[in-house]
Amino acid sequence: MAGKRYRRKGKTPIKNLPKTDLEWLSQNTHFSPNHILEWHKGFLADCPDGKMNREKMNEMFNALSPEAQADSGSNFLDQLFRIFDRDGDGHIDFKEFMIATDMTSRGDPEEKLRWAFRMYDKDGSGEIDLDEMVEIFCLMYSLQGYTEEEAVDRARTIFRSLDDNGDGTLQEDEFVQGCLDDAELLELLNAGIGA
Repeated sequence: MAGKRYRRKGKTPIKNLPKTDLEWLSQNTHFSPNHILEWHKGFLADCPDGKMNREKMNEMFNALSPEAQADSGSNFLDQLFRIFDRDGDGHIDFKEFMIATDMTSRGDPEEKLRWAFRMYDKDGSGEIDLDEMVEIFCLMYSLQGYTEEEAVDRARTIFRSLDDNGDGTLQEDEFVQGCLDDAELLELLNAGIGA
């Protein structure tokens, strides 16, 4: 049987990161090429096939935030996949993972609010209603150890103050500016999500 190669069962050969992906990620994220390669190595250790499924993402989310409630965690995962699974295959590949990591780990409060708004603007209409705002706040507050009741109260208070025309919706700029004008929420954003 000379000349045949054997692989150990269950092991997928490690893939190299395509040069074009490395270049694109280093130009479009805040990560250096060396940092990206280190992330890639870790990603492949956790996801040898190069794809992160919802189960693996759930594991990672629970490890990062074990106190987050099951419902908000599930909603968070649904929204992450909707936003970052750009090809719609039910998996997040390394490039998609790095985009998500970059967006959630850096940026000022305005960038984080815009990211959160887009996450919960499920229909892409450019507007959110009170229920969607409550979801955003429940996620942000639960990640910081606040109760769901505190998050809901805060969302309702801010929503009422921002919905000037009473139509029950907020546009992205209204949402972002209103949240930035709220000192308590601004402090939470500066200390919290991906900071």
